[in-house]
Amino acid sequence: MIVGRDWGDVRSFEHQLGRETNGPTNTMLCKLLAEAGFLAEVPSHGDVADGDVFFTNAVLCLKKGSIQDVPVWDDFENCSGFLRSQIEIIQPKLVVCLGARPYRAVLAAFGLTPAKGLHRDAVDGEPVVLCEGGPRAVAMYDCSPSGLRNRNKEEQRQDWKRLRAKLASPPSSHKAPVQSAPPGNATPGHEEVNITRIIRDTAVTADVKRRHQNQCQVCGLRLELPGGSFYSEGAHIRPLGSPHNGPDVPGNVLCLCPNDHVLFDAGAFSLRDDLTLIGRPGSLCTVHGHLVAIEFLRHHRQRFGFEAP
Repeated sequence: MIVGRDWGDVRSFEHQLGRETNGPTNTMLCKLLAEAGFLAEVPSHGDVADGDVFFTNAVLCLKKGSIQDVPVWDDFENCSGFLRSQIEIIQPKLVVCLGARPYRAVLAAFGLTPAKGLHRDAVDGEPVVLCEGGPRAVAMYDCSPSGLRNRNKEEQRQDWKRLRAKLASPPSSHKAPVQSAPPGNATPGHEEVNITRIIRDTAVTADVKRRHQNQCQVCGLRLELPGGSFYSEGAHIRPLGSPHNGPDVPGNVLCLCPNDHVLFDAGAFSLRDDLTLIGRPGSLCTVHGHLVAIEFLRHHRQRFGFEAP
């Protein structure tokens, strides 16, 4: 089973009369399927032939906006139950997910979450068993023209060649152990430790938060504390630590509320070059004197597998 992102918007669906097209994405997908040993062709008249591959999308309804818009996560969650039902009815050996968000959506449909790390790590890793006796989910990159900027044609060809071996390998019978709650410690002790940490310039984040008056640049929340003060957090777009080694400069810092800080660091949403949000509606709030550097936004998108240019 191949799981893409979405079917598009209402306007494009009506224009194409509900049929797929011979566009660059579908043409590339057929070529990549051939690398894995499958013969697939884009139907020319809406006819569907019997075969070994079932095509679907993580968002099964028609999204709002234009065909270029990225669905918000609510769209994926709304279709989660239907997506799981499709997988259970088809009973495929592998569920191949084209991109980070379809991969996350497939796992979420079975109550799972991707392992920490980059989407590239999931692509290079082993398939994930979705449920006992069920299919395995395989992470791949989106093969659209924008997706090829994150993983080029040759790299994707090699990914799909390796899919043959994954398809031939026997399903894992490993079951996650049921873990009991830890007992804890009623009298925790103390120990001295030496740590190495990055020395941050607190003046940088303090200045960014001051310019935004502690108002989240994403949701607009201004968290008021007892006594009338306000709280926000400085979020580095490109992390300072290894392996990212981002700079501690104003252009690499956002003023966010705690919730959006966590979501941004986890890749739940990202930002386009024009500062519109990917993964949720809206755009980044800006103020005079704080200019976000585009190069760090591009690093964040690539890190989490967002396809938008």
